[in-house]
Amino acid sequence: MTERDPKHEVLLYEKGSREEEAELSLKNTLLTRPMAWALLGLFLLTILFEPAFQNIMELRRNAAQRERETRTFGRPTTPLAPQVYDVFSLLPSTGRMRRGNSWWDALAGVAEITRYENTLKEGSVTSSWLLPRTQEILTGVGGAGNEKAYIGRDGWLFYRPEIDYITGKGVLIPSVLRQRARSGIRQVQPDPRKAILEFRDQLAARGIRLIVMPVPSKAVVHPEMFSARFAGSHSIEKPLQNPSYRQFIVDLEKAGILVFDPTDDLMAAKTGPLPPAATSISGACPQFLVTDTHWRPEAMERVAERLAAFIKSRNLLPAASPVRFKRVAEKASNLGDIAVMLTLPDDQAIFARQDVTIHPVLSNRNEYWQASASADVLLLGDSYSNIYSLESMGWGAGAGFAENLSYALRRPMDRLVRNDAGAHATRGMLVREQARGRDRLAGKKLVIWEFAVRELSTGDWKRMELRSPSQIEQIRLAAEKALAASSRPPPAGPSS
Repeated sequence: MTERDPKHEVLLYEKGSREEEAELSLKNTLLTRPMAWALLGLFLLTILFEPAFQNIMELRRNAAQRERETRTFGRPTTPLAPQVYDVFSLLPSTGRMRRGNSWWDALAGVAEITRYENTLKEGSVTSSWLLPRTQEILTGVGGAGNEKAYIGRDGWLFYRPEIDYITGKGVLIPSVLRQRARSGIRQVQPDPRKAILEFRDQLAARGIRLIVMPVPSKAVVHPEMFSARFAGSHSIEKPLQNPSYRQFIVDLEKAGILVFDPTDDLMAAKTGPLPPAATSISGACPQFLVTDTHWRPEAMERVAERLAAFIKSRNLLPAASPVRFKRVAEKASNLGDIAVMLTLPDDQAIFARQDVTIHPVLSNRNEYWQASASADVLLLGDSYSNIYSLESMGWGAGAGFAENLSYALRRPMDRLVRNDAGAHATRGMLVREQARGRDRLAGKKLVIWEFAVRELSTGDWKRMELRSPSQIEQIRLAAEKALAASSRPPPAGPSS
């Protein structure tokens, strides 16, 4: 039964729907004129206060900065106007028209507009003061996360894209692939199999083998720390994966691609002895950091050992004299990246820093391990490779995945690593190196491609062209020729 307008017979809403409830509420709500004006004034005050306050604060800050610059340099360089007025730089201009080929080129691009919006967001005085304090209340009292971070059990934090990867539809379902390909503001190649097969063939043309290594997320290995419904023995035995993950592995193996999946090793280690300074979680040994997206150092080291054994058992590398490395123990302490995503105040006491023991790899000269461009093994990796290697990530240096794999193989290695975007970032680095005349594949026998498993649902698996060795050599020679020409002194003029 539905209500209809008796005059025009237009369907308005279903009986008992929210629309009907809203209409009944409006019909039975009495609002006096003073109350209406008060609400209108409160609304206007709310929407006008923030920009007015932001303008005043930025004017005062910019004026003070200009005064300091005048005293130091004799003239100010900082503009007095607040950042919001930079919007006029996005308008069409004669300069843009001259540089472009059409009227469309005179318009600001998506990247410029996004950069402007992010600058306003990061510079908001009200937001920078209010957001951390509001989040502290929501997290500390209500146990709420935000759009990036989810609150788990016993202080554990989880990254939202990794939860979406598990709970979403199969990433290889044709309708899902079509939807991802046409969503967003840019073209996306959503099928990882196409990129991996193409990369395998490009390497094979140069006699190089490929190992694909998808690293499981924290939620795959530790679902029991996200939800109590997964607590129990079954959470220790069986990982949670996207519905298409098994098909992804089977398709790669059918195509003859070597896949090293560390998931089973990490699951098996949950029943092992506790590492130093770690506490048991639901009867299991933790393999991941509590407030960070990444694995614990001992889990990473064990996977490096398993991968080394995988490589040796298949004779993927020629025999070579073993290189002597040594490892030393160091302490590292940090607050995880997911806790940082919550944008809590600096003095928050909800989440504590976590202590771990890392093992930096040293040469026989007691120097930190260094990548070797002449090595016959190349690692392409993301933040899972960088976590204990890149000091700026806060978990120490010299003890990452490449270092520990090199230690386990007893041979030098080369590496190209970049945090995030494991679906295409490191292959892009390889292509850019070749465009500069540097062939990072020269002399390589094996390439290991490590990426976070969430990339299967979020990554852009771009198809990329690799140059041949002869093309790279031509680029190198041309660059050397141009450099020599630029350093040559100009010819002397005619003598008078």
